[in-house]
Amino acid sequence: MVSLLNLCTTCCAFLFLASTVGSDRVFTEEELAEYDGSDPSKPIYLSIKGAVYDVTKGKDFYGKDAAYNALVGRDSTVSIARMSLEPADLALKHDISVLSSSELEALESVITSTYVPKYPVVGRLDVAAAESADSRRTDL
Repeated sequence: MVSLLNLCTTCCAFLFLASTVGSDRVFTEEELAEYDGSDPSKPIYLSIKGAVYDVTKGKDFYGKDAAYNALVGRDSTVSIARMSLEPADLALKHDISVLSSSELEALESVITSTYVPKYPVVGRLDVAAAESADSRRTDL
């Protein structure tokens, strides 16, 4: 079992990685949405825990009409942690506070076993701006 301290250390390491590896580009949610696989001339990106990954080489999985296309062009942290394509999970985006300890462990496992070794980090998502926009939407 992963201790909370180890999990927090791993989370911090990935946030650091997201801010230092790859491009220094910072994406807004609107900018990230442009890389959803619908335009074959653009790369395909998705965000997990603030890191934006170029998953273009996995276009058979993430491209237009592919099985996991719902995950791209957005932050898919919660969906990936829960292995879910349900609209409710997709809407939760980067809100890891809703995840159980086993879901957090699953998230870290899939990041380290799938995304880090296969897909380059091309930037980071401006999570603070996304959270601010989300709170404005719920205040309406």
